[in-house]
Amino acid sequence: MNIIARCKEDVGISAIDFFSFIHITLGYLIFLAYYSAFYLFFGISFNPSYFGLNFLAAILWETIENFILYEIKLKYDHRRDTKINSFTDILFFYLGGLIGIYTIFLKLHLFFINTLIVLSSSLIITDIYALIILKLKENKQVSD
Repeated sequence: MNIIARCKEDVGISAIDFFSFIHITLGYLIFLAYYSAFYLFFGISFNPSYFGLNFLAAILWETIENFILYEIKLKYDHRRDTKINSFTDILFFYLGGLIGIYTIFLKLHLFFINTLIVLSSSLIITDIYALIILKLKENKQVSD
């Protein structure tokens, strides 16, 4: 097993694949969503319990991804993630939440700049990584 996915067959099996970076985006957005909800509806600003809530959100998402999305055939290549891949996906999701926690303490204009950087870089890295993996597979098939 590779630590980093190097071909299509490694996706969901290796510890890190191109979907790992999407988990940073999800963690970031989910954190901002529940932070905003708690602040707008209950007047609760930052609370240390958000670290735990972010971790629970990561576990919940990974459960949804590997059971519900798998059952309705929306999971990539219709296969469940390995335990190591799920573990690193949770870590990447949590990292996105930690970046979100940092972001809420920035001034408003820096908040928007940081959000733009986090979202765009995560998506760009995912796209480039996916294209490289899929292109490598395509080139390997052509050379065989």
